[in-house]
Amino acid sequence: MKNLYKELGVERILLIGEDPWSRESLSTFFRIMECDMDSAENAMEAAVAVSRSRFDLILCEYQLPGMSGITLLKMLGNIQPGAVKFLFTPYPAEKLAEEAVRSGIHEVIRIPF
Repeated sequence: MKNLYKELGVERILLIGEDPWSRESLSTFFRIMECDMDSAENAMEAAVAVSRSRFDLILCEYQLPGMSGITLLKMLGNIQPGAVKFLFTPYPAEKLAEEAVRSGIHEVIRIPF
């Protein structure tokens, strides 16, 4: 079976989210897909991770303590402009899509998946 993520050049992923169950389940999925996975619970942990490693894909929850995921992804995109940025949210994606696109986010994903 071909690994679509590797074919797309996605080998290193950062997952940012407050919910430990979501982080663990998504991390497990991407590890099964043979991607290197890092996770962060908040903006501070994410900033440290991005300062230490290069990521191909950054997945971020919309609601984080102290900062929206849109704001965080915009900041992280300035540090790693080549990373693809996805925002996941329980809110209707249409409402966030325009702001997300203006902030350099590639996709808004509605959860639960």
